[in-house]
Amino acid sequence: MSCKIIGSNTPLTGTKQGDHKQIQLDSLDVNIDIPLKNGSSDFEEAAEKVRVDEDLTCSNIYDCRIALKRIFLKHIRKVKVFTFLMTVFLYIAYFSYAMYLHHADGTVTGLILVTVIITLIVMVKCLPCKRYLKRLQSLLKKHPKVAKNFSRLIAAACIVTIGVTLVIEVILVRPANLISLTGIVGIISFFFITSTHPHKVKWRPVISGLILQYMFALLILKVPAVYGMFVWCGNWIQTVLSFSKDGEIFLYGSDFPYAGMAFRIVPLIAFIMCLLTVLEHLMVLHAILRVMGRFLSLCIGASPAEALNAAANIFLGAIDSVILIRPFLDDITPSELHCLMANGMSTVAGGALGLYVMLGISPDHLLAASVMSAPAALSLSKLSVPETQIRINTKLKVHFVSQYKSVMDAASSGAYSAMTLCAAIISNITAVISIMKMVNYALNWLGELVDYKGLTLQLISSYVFYPLALSLGVDMQDGRRIAELIGVKFFINEIVAYTILGQYQRNRATFEEYTALNYTDWSSDSLTNDIVLHGWNKTLVGGFVTKRSEVIATYALCGFANFVCVGVITSCYMVLVPHRKEVIFKYVLRAMVVGHCASFMTACIAGLLYR
Repeated sequence: MSCKIIGSNTPLTGTKQGDHKQIQLDSLDVNIDIPLKNGSSDFEEAAEKVRVDEDLTCSNIYDCRIALKRIFLKHIRKVKVFTFLMTVFLYIAYFSYAMYLHHADGTVTGLILVTVIITLIVMVKCLPCKRYLKRLQSLLKKHPKVAKNFSRLIAAACIVTIGVTLVIEVILVRPANLISLTGIVGIISFFFITSTHPHKVKWRPVISGLILQYMFALLILKVPAVYGMFVWCGNWIQTVLSFSKDGEIFLYGSDFPYAGMAFRIVPLIAFIMCLLTVLEHLMVLHAILRVMGRFLSLCIGASPAEALNAAANIFLGAIDSVILIRPFLDDITPSELHCLMANGMSTVAGGALGLYVMLGISPDHLLAASVMSAPAALSLSKLSVPETQIRINTKLKVHFVSQYKSVMDAASSGAYSAMTLCAAIISNITAVISIMKMVNYALNWLGELVDYKGLTLQLISSYVFYPLALSLGVDMQDGRRIAELIGVKFFINEIVAYTILGQYQRNRATFEEYTALNYTDWSSDSLTNDIVLHGWNKTLVGGFVTKRSEVIATYALCGFANFVCVGVITSCYMVLVPHRKEVIFKYVLRAMVVGHCASFMTACIAGLLYR
């Protein structure tokens, strides 16, 4: 093989002459003589050899990967055990050191709670709990009398506990709280009288739901450890919601006057919906719902659809909770359909919870109200529309599958869906407040025709709902203010009512600060309830309510029961079960009343036990 270089400006060319090849390269003529052998050159053979070597190298790498994978799969159990033990060891070391540093200042409360939850989950996963539960279920099926006697024993223990706590905590300490019993008796009597089939009422779910609601209230309000856990959860919720502040500053700027609600709810709800969607994708939310659904079904005797929907409404919105139980919808009875609609209007969850916290409402009481209202809605709905048909679905078998491809997909989808929710909230608030202003203008005009000024919807509500407000257990001097809030929630929505309640809370804080500085010069207007602080030349519009009345009102207003929600829920069920149109329209308003009264029942129990 020979090579000859000749200066030239011709482009690359190639020719074949005899038994050699000539190649010309750009500005250089390169003559390369490559002897041919059997129609191919040594260069082509070398290239083929390189390709073969590359294939062999790739094959060797692939074989190594397969071998390593086989070794890993062969010892997968040992790897899992080693990883688990190392994780436990590192966590124990971290937990011990954190307890050593902060055991006295109380900052490790959250870490202790998380540790207890993780320990319970690990115990359930590692111990053969399912096998023992199946054995227990089979034994109870073989011996139904034992199961019946056991349930009666638990019910008797709960009733004795209720009686003892009423004597010790209410009758002997604050007998005035017994007025809340009139509200409980009145609500139960009202639904029994207006029941669709009073003679077919099954009292087991009704009484079980009320007992469970009372036990929840007893644990939350009277057991310091449980109450501390809810307070910690409330503080944690406030801390998490405060993270959206950075989003607000980035979006609007630190100097932007975004005091209006429209500018504040968008980052807040977007953050909450993003977080909830991620938890849903990771199956954390579904695991909680499954446990709570089975618990409610076991205690109250509700159907799987009713129990799972009631549990889901604590965390999700009314629409998401319905979609979650979509496999059950085709076979549910009219009583179950009424119960599902009532569940959706008896609690608040998701972005709405964050919105109420933003308005100044205590998050721990909001969370407690949502938990307590779930069994109340189940019991009152079974009293309002008793079950008269045979249930088809009696087992809780729902396979949760995430609809998102990754955590990022879930987060972005949740943030995107928040825009629809924000638009709905802003438009509804704008519409209902405008309508309320128009109605008040018309009422005031009608009142002026007969020489009565100041006639408004709020004023009418303060008289119409005054007996109901007193039966909840609010202080006498706050009865009309709380009755006005109930009317606002009934005719408009709970957001406007919570806005007014938040104003009452801020007014009370201002008044307490004023009196703490030894100021005594103030006056109140009996007509408008305004309080004038003469020392500060400041007016507290609407006055304020006591802490007890504020807490009871927080429970009473906690729910989506309003006419706007009626339209949303009706539309949702019309899409999912169009063949149940008549049943939906027949029971949707009744379900709204159940949603209201479930919140009132929760407020009565809170008023009974709250000091």
